[in-house]
Amino acid sequence: MKPTTFINACILVCASQYCQAEPLFPLEPGLFWEYEVSGSKPEKVVNGIANSITINDITWYIMFEYDEIFIIRNGELGQMEAAPLFDKDGKSTGKHREFLVFKYPVTIGESYLSNDQKVTVEKKHTVSTPAGSFECIVYNIDLGNGDYSRSCIKVGVGIIINEFMSDNKLIISRLKRFGLLEPKDKKTPAR
Repeated sequence: MKPTTFINACILVCASQYCQAEPLFPLEPGLFWEYEVSGSKPEKVVNGIANSITINDITWYIMFEYDEIFIIRNGELGQMEAAPLFDKDGKSTGKHREFLVFKYPVTIGESYLSNDQKVTVEKKHTVSTPAGSFECIVYNIDLGNGDYSRSCIKVGVGIIINEFMSDNKLIISRLKRFGLLEPKDKKTPAR
């Protein structure tokens, strides 16, 4: 083996231990995503990362999304979610169960389970919204009985378009703008 081949091989091995794929979702307190919503009220929704917390020595982020609170992080397999566990009386145990929501990196056509729901990575697709045009990965979560949540996700940005079908009612959210809230006023999105 040539010395340069050996050195290049060593560099690749060392680099592979420290390099990770770009995170699917950027996670930082103050990030927001504003969506135009059709098929539902309100017609505008702002989702965002409120703050970070530590659970079992791992940093997680509190995300407000469509009037719900989620505890999420980027893991080696993709975007993870932590769900609180409750005892038989419905009281919080103070512990969390972690599960994969959006796998990344992925192969087009692959399927996996997320919290007992089948997720299929359908395709790569370019979509246009008021925020711009984005090359996205399309994830379809089968919610059963014909219901689904289909998300077009741009790596490093987040969900660009989401189609949510429930009880034969389709709600579509399209990204209008996104960014980091201004530090002095975290109540109003940056312009």
